Amino acid sequence: MIPRPESTIMIKVSGDSMIEAHINTGDLVIVDKGMHPKVDDIVVAEVDREYTLKYLKKDAKGYFLRA
Repeated sequence: MIPRPESTIMIKVSGDSMIEAHINTGDLVIVDKGMHPKVDDIVVAEVDREYTLKYLKKDAKGYFLRA
C-alpha cells in the first residue's frame, strides 16, 4: 500500500487547525517525504522548530501556509 516506505512517515495530529479538512486531534497522517507539493496540497511544514499541517497556497507575494 505504501509505494516508497523508505521516504514515508506517520505523524500523530494534535490541535484543531485543520478540522475543516476533517483532520482531527489524534488522527494519524501518512506522509511521503519524497513527494513534491503543489498549491492547494496539504503539507507538513517546519515552522519555529515545530511541525504543522497546513494547505500550501500561493499569491502574488509567494508561497504561504493556511489552515
